[in-house]
Amino acid sequence: MKRFLFALLMSLVLCHLSSARQVGEVVTSFPTPGPCPTGLTWDGKHLWLADRKTDTLYKMNSEGKVLGTIPAPGYWPMGLAFDGTYLWNVDLGEKKLYRIDPRDGTIVAALDAPGPSPSGLCWDGRSLWLSDNKDDIVSRVSTEDGTVIISFPAPGGEPQGLAFDGTYLWLADRSMDELYLLAADKGYVLWVVKSP
Repeated sequence: MKRFLFALLMSLVLCHLSSARQVGEVVTSFPTPGPCPTGLTWDGKHLWLADRKTDTLYKMNSEGKVLGTIPAPGYWPMGLAFDGTYLWNVDLGEKKLYRIDPRDGTIVAALDAPGPSPSGLCWDGRSLWLSDNKDDIVSRVSTEDGTVIISFPAPGGEPQGLAFDGTYLWLADRSMDELYLLAADKGYVLWVVKSP
């Protein structure tokens, strides 16, 4: 009986290991609805994609079907974030942070971005994080008036995409082709994923 239970347990472990996903493994993919995707966020039910060439924010399901669109508030939409109620879109051309009602596209607020080349954007549950790829800075920004709460130098030369996983910031750097795991409150680089 002990051998049977051991064999059963080992087979379950091996089945789990063989079906477990590897870090960075592509699970699925689909074409984007526009030719120049620049921002992406998840609202809890849907993906939202910003496209620079079409100046459009696309609402999609997880299979890539477009469920609706909103005109981008500016002409160069970049990073997207969702704060639980509103979409946020940073516009590189106008250097603005827009708070948008996702139901109808109404611009609820427009704040000045703190740097000359705002690109990546994410929400950490309390405030926005913004990367600037000209100043090479990552900043926590107030949603009330756009002031910088804290900032630190980006670890690479062209910080772009940002994401928050509940504890840490993730930063994608275009010039280094690397992903960085950052301690958001200190700006420490905890881990680097290099491209193959």
